[in-house]
Amino acid sequence: MNAQFLKYYWTIIKPTLKQKYPDLTDNDLAYISGCEEEIFGRVEQRTGVKREQLEGFLQSEINLTFSRPQPAQLG
Repeated sequence: MNAQFLKYYWTIIKPTLKQKYPDLTDNDLAYISGCEEEIFGRVEQRTGVKREQLEGFLQSEINLTFSRPQPAQLG
């Protein structure tokens, strides 16, 4: 998962991460451009979830988010 991808989707996936892993704090998930590796490190340290698993989870959540009908589409 590259830095630009993470930066673009971070506001979408951050709440999902907090819900799935309640031990994560806002400080753990604070996004700072150029420090993406630190975010993965903090999440891995706090939850024990390996980076590959975390990236898979994030990708699936993004896919689910954009495959769901948006309120305007529900009509």
